[in-house]
Amino acid sequence: MTITQLEYVIAVAKHGSFTKASEKCNVTQPTLSMQVQNLEEELNIKIFIRGTKPIQLTEVGKKITKQGQIIVDGISMIESKLKKILSSYEVEPFDSKGDIFNPDFHEAIMSQNSKEKENIIIEEFEKGYKIKDKIIRHSKVIVSKGKKWEITMKF
Repeated sequence: MTITQLEYVIAVAKHGSFTKASEKCNVTQPTLSMQVQNLEEELNIKIFIRGTKPIQLTEVGKKITKQGQIIVDGISMIESKLKKILSSYEVEPFDSKGDIFNPDFHEAIMSQNSKEKENIIIEEFEKGYKIKDKIIRHSKVIVSKGKKWEITMKF
């Protein structure tokens, strides 16, 4: 179980839709759905009753969402305090989504077809960090292969 999986479950419960939740979480809908499914398989439970609109929580899903929100809120407080401490040492995160892939700043963990131009970062899995201009951790990203071209022949 990961914090990200809990955040995705909470988002789906809040928005009543995998599509809306993925938009709010800034990830693709298949990525979000896969993570929720992986969590359900890991715990051997069903969190959502699929096929209803808006999507509904199972009884165990209600419990997981309630406890998950407490965990996510606690992690958020710790993260905020840690960022304050790091900032005092001039350690800062940098954003990568939408940037051109640069191996000096980014580690590509995957590439996929997208509507974006080739070599544009379409998703960031892990933030990169730097002290002043020195990279201390590369951001882990998904890079666009560009559009998949379709060739049609007319006879």
